[in-house]
Amino acid sequence: MNGPLFGRYLDPLDLLELLNAALHLLGFCGLIAKTIDKDFQLATAIAMFGMKLRESKYLGNTNWTDIETIALSTYSPGDYLQKEFVGLVDVAKKLYTKTKSKKKKKEQEEDD
Repeated sequence: MNGPLFGRYLDPLDLLELLNAALHLLGFCGLIAKTIDKDFQLATAIAMFGMKLRESKYLGNTNWTDIETIALSTYSPGDYLQKEFVGLVDVAKKLYTKTKSKKKKKEQEEDD
């Protein structure tokens, strides 16, 4: 017998919006580091990393240091993938921070 299938599909973008709203309510780093399981903390850092790269409007004013703090709180030196992710966050932090600084300098030079 084939009966109706009851379930709910969540669009990944809707899930990211929901996650972002929850993160805003929790106060990002402080409460995340204290109350959420390490695997969920890592998943949060990865989601935030992707949103930051895409310059998502849902990320608010989260900076690279916030993402790095969450990633480092889950860091296990023996796990190669976590080590690579923390390295990626560090590289992105340096690259994107420099890019913003160069843009600001360029805009200031044009204004003068």
